[in-house]
Parts: sequence; C-alpha cells; structure tokens
Amino acid sequence: MRDGINLSTTILFPQEERNKYPVVFVRTPYNKEMRIEEYRYILENGYVLVIQDVRGRFESEGKFEPYINEAKDGYDAIEWIAGQTWCDGNIGMIGASYNGSVQYCAAIEQPPHLKTIIPSIGSADLFYDGEYVHGIFLSGRLMWCAIIEATASDEEIINKDWGQLLNHMPVSELDSITIGKRLDYYQNWIQHNSKDEYWKQAAHREQLNKIKIPVFTQTGWFDTHLRSSPLVYKELTKAGNKNVKMVIGPWGHTDRESNSYNGEFMGDAADDINLEAEYIKWFDYWLKGTDNGIMNEPLVQLYAVNSNKWYNGNSYPFTFTTERKLFLSSNTTANLDTEAGELAFSLKDVSNGIDSFKYDPENVPVYSQEMLERGGYDLIREMILKRNDYLFYKTSAFPQEETLIGPISASIHASTSAVDTDWYAILIVLDKDDKFVDMISVGMLRAKFRNTLEKSELLEKDKVVRYNLEMDPYGVKLDKGQKIGLIITSSFGYPFLTKNLNKGKNNQTTTDYEIAKQKIYHTSKYESYISLPILNNEVED
Repeated sequence: MRDGINLSTTILFPQEERNKYPVVFVRTPYNKEMRIEEYRYILENGYVLVIQDVRGRFESEGKFEPYINEAKDGYDAIEWIAGQTWCDGNIGMIGASYNGSVQYCAAIEQPPHLKTIIPSIGSADLFYDGEYVHGIFLSGRLMWCAIIEATASDEEIINKDWGQLLNHMPVSELDSITIGKRLDYYQNWIQHNSKDEYWKQAAHREQLNKIKIPVFTQTGWFDTHLRSSPLVYKELTKAGNKNVKMVIGPWGHTDRESNSYNGEFMGDAADDINLEAEYIKWFDYWLKGTDNGIMNEPLVQLYAVNSNKWYNGNSYPFTFTTERKLFLSSNTTANLDTEAGELAFSLKDVSNGIDSFKYDPENVPVYSQEMLERGGYDLIREMILKRNDYLFYKTSAFPQEETLIGPISASIHASTSAVDTDWYAILIVLDKDDKFVDMISVGMLRAKFRNTLEKSELLEKDKVVRYNLEMDPYGVKLDKGQKIGLIITSSFGYPFLTKNLNKGKNNQTTTDYEIAKQKIYHTSKYESYISLPILNNEVED
C-alpha cells in the first residue's frame, strides 16, 4: 500500500494457459483462504481469482478499522494487480456484505483498471444504511463485531440472547459487555454521531456519482442492507451511468438465489434467476468483451412476494407502477387496541384531527431477534397491543388483488415537546381478521437529521414539522380482502436500534433523558400519508 503496509494476497490461475488474463478481485475481512471454494466458479470461467485479506485481518499487516482504509487500499491493490505481467488490464470485483461494501469504497476512487463491480448486500453509506440507519445508531452491529473479534463460533454468537445483552445504557459500554473488551472502532462509531469526515473516508451517498463503471448490485427484500442497492441505482443513474443492473429477490443476507427464506417457501419462480450465471455473463461482457446478450436483458428485476412473479424493466421505479397515497385519519385515540385509526384511500375521506402520545425513553418495548425476523409479527402485535405510544392506522379491505413493488415513503406532519426525537413508520399487511401477515416496510428518521445527515439541527419545541421518511422498498401481492396497517411511534426494534433520549445530545454516551409529548397531524393544513408504488392493472409480468 502507499503507506508501506503489506496486504496478504492469494492468486489463483485458471487451467487454461494464457500469457495474460482478466482478473476478478475479492477483498475480505473473513479470511481469504476460507473464501476460495466460494469463488472457484470464477476460475472455472477463465479468470485469475485474486483474494486479499483487508488491512489488519489474518495475514495482512496494519490495524483493522472497518471501512476506513478500504478506499485507498482498494485503489492501490487494483493498480498493483494491473501492473503484473499476467494481468490483461481488465479487473472486476465481486463479493457480498463487507466484501460488497469495499467495492463501493474502491470504485469511488476511480482506479483506471477497475472496469466493473458486482457488490451484493453491502452498505454504500455507513450513516444511511450501516452502523447508523438514517442517523439512528444500530447497536445490533455488535453481533458482527463479535464475529470479527472471533469470541466464539459464528453459530454460537448468532444464537446468543442479543435482545438481553444489548439492553443496557449507556450504549458506549456495550462493547465491553457483549464482547468483553473495549473496541477502538466501536468507540469511534459512538463518538462520530453525525455524518462527518470520519464516515466520509468510506463510500457514501454524495460520492457515489463518481462511479462511472458498470455496476451489478443485488440484494433481498429481507436483507439488513436492503436500502443500499436502490440508493446506488438511484445515485448512479441520476449521474448518467446507463450500465447499472439491480436484482432484488425474496432473500435475506445472501448473494445466492433460493426459493425459501427461513424455511418459508417463496414460490417456484423465486430462484428462477441463476445469480452465479448472471455474474459470469456480466464479467464476460465487461471484462472479456463477449457479446452474450446480457445488456439486452432487463436491467431491473424485482420479485413480488406472494405472487410467484418477477417484474422486469429498465428503470426504477418501474414506469408501470402508479403512486398511491393512503392518508392518516382518526376520530379518537388511534392505537392498536382501539383500532380507531384509518388509512383513507382519498383525502376527502380524512377525519381532521391530531393524535398524541407520550414517548418515554425509560419505558420502551424490548424486541427479541425472533420478533424482528419474518414470521415474528404476532409477537410484536401482542407486545404493543395495549401500549398507548404506538399509533395504529389501517385501510379497509382491498376490494381486489393489488401488487405493490418499488420505493415506499411517508410524509408525516408532527410536533414534539423535545429538541430532538425519533420517528418510525412501520407498514404491515393484515388479513381479514386483522392478524399481522407480513411486515412490508420500516422507515425511520432522527429528527435532528431531517434535512441532512451531515449537520444536526435541533427542533423548535412543539413546532409542526413535515418529516419525509424514506422507507424500505418492497414487492408483494396483496390478496383481495387483505388490508394495510401503519404503525407510527418513536422507538422500534430496541435494543438493536438505539433509542433517542430526546435531549439533543449524543444518545450513545449519556443516560440523561426526558419524556416527549408527540403529536401526529392529519388536518386540512397538515396532511400525513404514506405513498405506495401500485402495479398498473394491465401489466402481466
């Protein structure tokens, strides 16, 4: 590297003997020697496979600090490979999770010999979809830290009761509690609680437009980093990059297709896309110049859960969807117990009002991993049924089948007695008996980052503010008779997502809090709604 650090790198050659080869490059913190079999298919298709331990991991020198050195190290490593006698100058990158994130980091540096990347299920902005989510700290990342620090086997770590382990204040002490030692990089995450220069050392939203090369990004509706692929697609295409491919299937945190998730069958068509074959076709086209027709295929492929169908297009959102707004309405207290809250299909059907609740950081629901997994929704319903700090709104039964597929958002007018607080919007599919069937989307926003993640702006107490929540996208077919429910609250997923203490300070280093009086408005002056991408009726597939 440019600072003299040496990174341990394994180079494997295909059986075909040539003077020069195109190269596929993998950078990983997970032990390069353990990744060889995972990527052997790359070798079998005529590429040199180069796998590298990132700085400070396994056989590489230096100190490991997640993400911070990956941009410059990625550039230096790529250009080192390009200078080897066996490289024909065409280099691509591939990998999932952290191995996907490092590709974004390298690509924003624009190394001359990097011709394309295939980042799967990786974060493209650490303050938007990484250690922080829309500015809210994700203490659940300590599960990943435990794996990196190798405190036990991956299975033992995952099976710990993290809901109990993370339920402690202040958050700054959680590394010592869960892992048994203080982690310098975790403490850096805690201290840098806005999108400052620390976070900008890695890839982030404002730099994605520097990526001019072709990008094939892939994720799943149930992936923890679902938000990043649509973000990358949006920012790259907005900047004029015409060679961006995106696939989102009914999968979790994986770069392999499947027709099931956590034992639930997703449909025969769910694994119709052979991702490994698509990766090779992409590399063959961009690194070998093989005219294999991949660029004639749809650039955007999204699966709709409960439909057994893929929907294809060359833009996102799809041109064959229509935005439908569902408006918040109620005549009295709109919590789950009263079922008084409504989502109206038309603004003229809204009952003007203000729904209020008290958000007490000392008294928030404690979620388990099971509740947050697909299928744990009845547990959530049971836990929040009698709570008065979870507002609930629902539609009437859908008179016909509807498919929603693509980006989801919420526009909420609200006020608070605090100088800062959090807002959550959670979309649920309900059956005819109001049982929770599916969790469609979660949107969250730390109020002081309502305008930008780079600068915190405290609130004027009790002032009505419009909050635009960018929610998780989704694809699902709604059956006739089903309904959509919306939860509005100020704490969700705790302790995996940290809570706001309402004081405007660093919520991770203090325990000082105040109770906030929250108000949600649905009036002629201050309308609140969610926006859904509904498939046009004439579209078949």
